[in-house]
Amino acid sequence: MDATPLFVLLGARYYERTADLDFLRSIWPNVEAALEWIDQYGDSDGDGFVEYERQIEHGLVQQGWKDSSDSVFHSDGKLAAGPIALCVVQSYVYAAKVGIASVARDLGRPELANRLTADAASLRLQFSEKFWCDELSMFAIALDGEKRPCQVRSSNAGHCLFSGITSEEQSRRIEDQLQSAAFFSGWGIRTLEDGFGVDRRRCRLPRVDHGLKSLVVIGYCLLYNLHEVLRRPLEILEVWHGGMASHGGMAGPTRVPWAFIFPDAPLVAGHQVPRHPSQLYAAGIEGMLVFLVGFAVYGKSSRPGLTTATVLTVYGAGRFIDEFWRQPDLGQPVYWGWMSKGQLLTIPVIIAGLSWLLWYRVLAVEVRNTTSMAGCG
Repeated sequence: MDATPLFVLLGARYYERTADLDFLRSIWPNVEAALEWIDQYGDSDGDGFVEYERQIEHGLVQQGWKDSSDSVFHSDGKLAAGPIALCVVQSYVYAAKVGIASVARDLGRPELANRLTADAASLRLQFSEKFWCDELSMFAIALDGEKRPCQVRSSNAGHCLFSGITSEEQSRRIEDQLQSAAFFSGWGIRTLEDGFGVDRRRCRLPRVDHGLKSLVVIGYCLLYNLHEVLRRPLEILEVWHGGMASHGGMAGPTRVPWAFIFPDAPLVAGHQVPRHPSQLYAAGIEGMLVFLVGFAVYGKSSRPGLTTATVLTVYGAGRFIDEFWRQPDLGQPVYWGWMSKGQLLTIPVIIAGLSWLLWYRVLAVEVRNTTSMAGCG
């Protein structure tokens, strides 16, 4: 749902940064098609807002970036019925039309530029009137099919800050909300305010994501680069100087169709060679797989700590496997001719996770035996 206005916005921001009018001219038919979709198909009822609603029984219920079926609801917990107009999508549409208007003007389309500017101004006024909730100090997450605002405090309103669709007063109040203890966990901003009375998992899950990312960064600094951290401790905050990805891996050059050539990877016989995209492997194994397994366990078990034990085990095993495709960091040793330092460090993680799971297994058996004996007595 939001991909179309974001495509238009990307074109506008690209032109703003590069002044590459020839490229914008080459994709202009696509831009105009996207604008037509926004006005005619995205806004099917002509109320000025882009909405969505599934057209078949098994279609996706929610079609924004929060696409779980229960992600849009009212303050009483009742799920919103479509067509649904998300606040974030209106923000993207506003920014897209404002930005692409200048491109249209430079392409010799002044009438289109003026119409886009007027449409954006009208959307800004209407958006503030329909979405702003004074009692929440932020915009509603969405309007439902009956044009009723879903008055729930959510991080969605934060997406409206960059586009210019908010007033200065609205921006200040939204920022105050997102930086309050109800939203800011210390690791990041929750998607819903903490303590919302419907299902706390709706606002707890993002903490796992932010927390895991922070733990990985801290672990890298302390285990791989401690001498540099001690020498220049403030440098660990300079995330704009690069990441932790390694290029290729111990498996060496490969001919798989999805191989990449990394400009900074070590040369082989003086040449750059295709290597495994280990970052993508890590995203799938250490990211998506770990999340899905952890989410499944979290949703089905009430035992405290079981999710953590499972995530530790799966992450450790996944990282151990992924290391076979990664190029060891410069200066890091290789043990026994094949094991990287990353693999060596994951062994305690795997052992800890398996021990924790074994302890749960033994505890469960003891509980069943105790219950059985009590029943016999």
